[in-house]
Amino acid sequence: MDQRNVAFLETYKRLDKLCQELYDDKKGVTSYIDDLKQQSAIGRQRIPGWDHDLNQLIALRHLRNRLTHEVGTMEEPLCTQEDIKEIETMHQRILSRTDPLAQLRKVLQTTRLRTTRQKKVPSDTYQIPVSSYQTNKKSVSEENRQLRQENTAYLLSWAASLFLLFCAIGIVVYLLLRVL
Repeated sequence: MDQRNVAFLETYKRLDKLCQELYDDKKGVTSYIDDLKQQSAIGRQRIPGWDHDLNQLIALRHLRNRLTHEVGTMEEPLCTQEDIKEIETMHQRILSRTDPLAQLRKVLQTTRLRTTRQKKVPSDTYQIPVSSYQTNKKSVSEENRQLRQENTAYLLSWAASLFLLFCAIGIVVYLLLRVL
C-alpha cells in the first residue's frame, strides 16, 4: 500500500468533511465544486485563479474516486506530495475565508455597499449569488432575513406609489369626462 495514497485520502476526507459541514449535506467537495461551477460566469471575471481552483478540485476529486473505486489503485503510487499539499491548501483557504467562493462573496458585498451608497436600489439586485455556501449559518440567515425585509419594504412603497399614480390618473380622467 502506497503511503502517499493513504495520506492523500486522509487529507481529502478532512476537506470533504469540512465541505459537508458548510453545505449541510453528504456531497461535501462535490457541493463545493457545483457551487464553483454555478458561479463561474461571474467568478472567473472577478476572482484571479478561479478556473485553476475549479479544475484542480475536479482533478483531485477524480484522483480520490480512482483510489476508492478502482481495484488495485492503492498499491500504485498515484498521488504526489503536491496533490496532498493542494488539498491542505484548499482546506486552509476555506477555513480562513480566502477560498474562491469567500472571495467572490466579499467582492459582491463590497459592490453592493458601494452601489447602495450611490443610489437607492432594490437589495435583491445585488444579493450574493453564492447559493448554499455558508461560513456562518446564523449570520447568513440573518442577512437573508434583512434582505427580504428590505425587499418587501421597497416593493410595498413601490406598489403604494403606483396605486396613488393610478388613482390620480383616474381622477383626472373622471374630471375630464365630466367637463365634456
